Amino acid sequence: MGSKAATSVSTITCRRFRLSLATRRAWLAVLALAVWAQASHVWAIDLIVNGGFEAGGGSFVPGWTVVNQAGGSGNWFIQSGATGPMGGFPVPTPPGPTHAAMTDQGGPGCHILYQDLVIPTGVTSATLTFKRFNGNRGIAFTAPFALDYTLPSNQQSRVDFITTSANPFSILAADVLLNVYQTLSSDPKVDPAYITQVTDVTAFLASRGGQTLRLRFAECDNGGNYQFGIDDISLIINSSGGVPSAGPEGSYANGSGTPGIEGTFGFGGRNSHAVASSTAAALVGPFAGPAFHSTVFHVSRGNVASPYLQTGSTAGDAPPLALTTCLALALLSAVVFAKSTCLRPLPNSGQEN
Repeated sequence: MGSKAATSVSTITCRRFRLSLATRRAWLAVLALAVWAQASHVWAIDLIVNGGFEAGGGSFVPGWTVVNQAGGSGNWFIQSGATGPMGGFPVPTPPGPTHAAMTDQGGPGCHILYQDLVIPTGVTSATLTFKRFNGNRGIAFTAPFALDYTLPSNQQSRVDFITTSANPFSILAADVLLNVYQTLSSDPKVDPAYITQVTDVTAFLASRGGQTLRLRFAECDNGGNYQFGIDDISLIINSSGGVPSAGPEGSYANGSGTPGIEGTFGFGGRNSHAVASSTAAALVGPFAGPAFHSTVFHVSRGNVASPYLQTGSTAGDAPPLALTTCLALALLSAVVFAKSTCLRPLPNSGQEN
């Protein structure tokens, strides 16, 4: 009698929790979909550091390197206001918002400004944007096949992606991977305002994941004063792959750290990438405590016009919503299968399987 009573109770329990085969298959499909969504998560990031030259109250640091051709005159300067850095020529005020990078000189010279960029894998879209101003006070634009002020009639500016091993002044085909912009002889010598240049570089970068490329801004002049201004530089990339780390983990634990140093935000031991501003970096939006981890955040880094965006996580660092969903579905699936398998009616109980 005791054995029959146990069988009866087990059968009733199983009938209460048993799910059909179709229901179990549906749970599997939902779980697989959640895992696929997690694996296919897409990043959106700006690779440019200090693209508005606002760090430290106006600086090339962090991010930029300046190189001037030996023996020449002039330089790249951090410019503000409505006059050129050296000669006092009228120029537009910086568009974003108070500082720009601009060349100026008292004689012939060639000037390079560049930033090295690590391209993430799995690039699905990429857009390079910057604002430029040409203030050519001399001869018409000319562009001999060299960035060298000692050559006759060299009055030009250009923007390129080049290899990091190339001479900064090189325009050889083996060194220039992509020319983005170059002045033409027919261009107006003096622009009335900054002009926004937008270039789709998806096809160019899609096959270069993991490579380090150099974004170069160049200006040469030996035919008169020439102010070449740039501002609000961004390279927005959507990527389904991992994003290179900007610096050591924990440099900006819980949203604070040493100003002006490139680094990451560490939340509870996880990496959330960011770049420091001229003041202590801070998240825009709610965050609290070392356990917080955000899937979408916006970091102020001294350049309001081109924030650093993250809509995902680093390799091995899953977005919390998708991760939580996966874990919850996995746990629920385990419970469902346990109940529908372990509590199945006992043999010879008279119930259908």
